[in-house]
Amino acid sequence: MLPGSACPYRTGELTRDMLTAQGFEITLLPALTDVDQVDDVAAVAEMRAALAAAMTDLPDRSRIVLTLRDAEDYSSGEVCALLGITAVSQRVILHRARATVRSRLETYFTTTGEAYARR
Repeated sequence: MLPGSACPYRTGELTRDMLTAQGFEITLLPALTDVDQVDDVAAVAEMRAALAAAMTDLPDRSRIVLTLRDAEDYSSGEVCALLGITAVSQRVILHRARATVRSRLETYFTTTGEAYARR
């Protein structure tokens, strides 16, 4: 839970700006590293764009939990303490967010693969 607030997460006041103001750095994905070939750079860029698009329509709390857990590598306990939610809620939110993003990515890459195959 953020200082000076009963529970900003539940009132919808928790934002990326509030987290960064508290010293938390939120990024969508880690920086590109160990990418040597142009094809690899293009593939990683495409994956990052697809992931960003898949995450944009997630509810705020889902996107924040997913980002903190999977991109920022926070532990379950840290996320629960930061957002003022229970461990069960955090697991449910994370599971649903991952399933939604996975489904959207599967759809995107299936559609993209079919488009490339038709060329």
